[in-house]
Formats: sequence, C-alpha cells, structure tokens
Amino acid sequence: MKKFTKAQVLEHAQFVKRGKPCSVLPVKLLNADYALELAKAEGVKGFICETSDENWCELWIYKRDEMRVIIENLPSKPESQLDHFILGCAFGYSIDAILDYMGSL
Repeated sequence: MKKFTKAQVLEHAQFVKRGKPCSVLPVKLLNADYALELAKAEGVKGFICETSDENWCELWIYKRDEMRVIIENLPSKPESQLDHFILGCAFGYSIDAILDYMGSL
C-alpha cells in the first residue's frame, strides 16, 4: 500500500474517532484487508463494499454499531432533498451546512 493511501486511511479513522459519524474512501481491492485492519487498529470499525470497478472497493469507517445499518441504507445517488439531508448527516456536516447546500440546488 502506498504511503499516501495509508495516511488517508489513518486520517479518515481519526475523523470518525473524533466524532464524525462515518467516512468512506476508495482503496484498491488488493489493499482492502490491510486498509481495514489499519482503521480497526485506530479503534474504529469498518467494512469493505464492492464497487462497479473490479480493481477498487470502498472502505467504510464508523464507530457506533448503529451506523452500519444506516450506511448500508444510504442512497448511492441522492435524488431528493431528504437523500441529501441524510447523506449530509451521515458524513457529519452541520444542519446549517446541509440546508445551505440544499438551498443551492
């Protein structure tokens, strides 16, 4: 795994450890298990999700068990105002920031 990717995994794990509900980043499939273990070593939880690209996957990082259910039900492509609101909350944006963004759509 490249140093940059390793640093990204550790940074995203720290975001979640400090209070962000969840985080996601793309990783090469051949590095997925190592990336997941790196995140878990930081005291957070995670799982690997397949993508349409056979060489890449998504590493989802979260802290609370309840977030896994929410992550698994997040819209992949937001189509409604509610979809945008839910995604914004899941990624830790403030309500004001979410509403400002929705107002710009």
